[in-house]
Amino acid sequence: FVLVSSPTEMLTTVGLNVKGASPFEHTFISAYSNGYIHYGPPASEYAMGGYEAVECLLAPEWQALYEAKAAEVLKALE
Repeated sequence: FVLVSSPTEMLTTVGLNVKGASPFEHTFISAYSNGYIHYGPPASEYAMGGYEAVECLLAPEWQALYEAKAAEVLKALE
């Protein structure tokens, strides 16, 4: 298995995207790891103005960057 960490309270969509892009059958997400920078909502939720998006300290672009880097690291481990 592989364990992907995030310092956010990652919302489900982002975690499922990382797991779906992983070449490993058993990929797990560890939220609240290596610090805590609050919510990690998907970029699509910012426009809706929900609690997680309003309270998020990250720009919407964080999701694409995080998912791309996670996929890059996972591919390198393959």
